[in-house]
Amino acid sequence: MTVNDRYVLDVTSRPENLARIAEFIGNVTANFGMTEHESYYIQMAVDEAVTNIIEHAYQAQEGPIEVIAERRGEDLIITLRDQGRPFDPTLVTEP
Repeated sequence: MTVNDRYVLDVTSRPENLARIAEFIGNVTANFGMTEHESYYIQMAVDEAVTNIIEHAYQAQEGPIEVIAERRGEDLIITLRDQGRPFDPTLVTEP
């Protein structure tokens, strides 16, 4: 494996694809030599982010989600791309 490995998964914004994404992240983290503990926390973070895309960006409409996992040196970078409604945190009131 080279220093800058890259894996890509394309899915649609359907809740049933969360399991497919979790499996993808599990395989990527295993390929990068991460522990099960590390993999679990990465999977949880990605699951939360993708769930937000499905529920809020697409609002029950179907659209593409691209999951990109790449290693840059010692770092694992996960990028999620979608074409849903953008989120503007400045429009949300503070709790």
